[in-house]
Amino acid sequence: MNEEFEKKLIKDLEKTGFVSEMQAVKIFHSLGWDAKLGKGYFDRDENITREIDLSAYYPVNLKYKDSVCVCSFFNIIAEIKKAEQPWIVFRSHLHPMAQFCAWNNITTSINLPEHPTKLTAFMSKSSLLISQRWEGTGVHHAFKDPSAPSQWYKAFTSVCKAAEDECEANTTEGEKISRDILAEPTEFSFFQPVVILDGTLIAAELSNSGKIVLEEVTSAPFTFEFKTRNYSRSSYRVDLVTMDGLEAYLHLSQQRHTDILEGFRKYIPYPLEEEA
Repeated sequence: MNEEFEKKLIKDLEKTGFVSEMQAVKIFHSLGWDAKLGKGYFDRDENITREIDLSAYYPVNLKYKDSVCVCSFFNIIAEIKKAEQPWIVFRSHLHPMAQFCAWNNITTSINLPEHPTKLTAFMSKSSLLISQRWEGTGVHHAFKDPSAPSQWYKAFTSVCKAAEDECEANTTEGEKISRDILAEPTEFSFFQPVVILDGTLIAAELSNSGKIVLEEVTSAPFTFEFKTRNYSRSSYRVDLVTMDGLEAYLHLSQQRHTDILEGFRKYIPYPLEEEA
């Protein structure tokens, strides 16, 4: 290939979000996730197929001797946005008594070892929301032309719709509670909508004196309220993560998966070995 032509191609690619997508999938692969770019999903509102930027999963099995007792997947469904100007999130601190955030997560399961309410604490323990003790309540694109469309809202709705579609595709028929974990092993999948920002993320809040305080951050959890005739969940847990913070976020997600598996272990009367 002609060197000058190669430089032009690279320069052209750098203007798009494709380089950011390749960078993100490389980070996933480096930590042992199965990840790929470009995953189709069905948009119920528009009645058409769309494409999400990235889908990834981290599988873990729990075994007793030669029998698989738990087959668990932690999935991340992501849109990737490259931004020259900062995104500013408005920070809202959690109430000191807030401990759980599992009620509006997207999951599917059969043959659980115990009722789902008994697993709520394990599902919440290492969530971004509980770990940081604050959440974002809105996003402002710094220095944005007022007539330009807002990127964040479209990205948030896309990852929620894609996660719903992925959950539906992986839902199987079966009993909610297992009567015999060796004969009826647990199947569990967690679907986390994520927006990855290749750019600067800033948290803004008011001090006690009313002064605006800004802090550069690498992630922000959201309770994203979204509901249409075809999507009735009403709110979703969406995590906004910068490219620089993605590796740490994936480590946290793997810890969250480990916590969920510990919840399963608590209610399974066998010594289980992990098989990733």
